[in-house]
Amino acid sequence: MLNIKNGGIMQVIIKLKEVRKKYNISIRQLANKTGISESRWLCEGISILIRIAVALNIDEKELYEVRK
Repeated sequence: MLNIKNGGIMQVIIKLKEVRKKYNISIRQLANKTGISESRWLCEGISILIRIAVALNIDEKELYEVRK
C-alpha cells in the first residue's frame, strides 16, 4: 500500500494471476518468455511488470489496479 499525502492510502493490486489465465500462460512459460524467475517477480517491483507486459504484448496497466 502507498500512503499518499492528503490523498489517503492507495492500494496497488497486482493482477498477474488473472492475466495469466486470460492469456492461457503458465508461470513457467511466462518465466521463460521474460527470462525472470518467479521468485524475482515479488522483489523487483514495477520493472518486472513492464517486462511481463512486453513479453505478452499487452499494456502494463492490465497487470495492476490502483484503489483508493
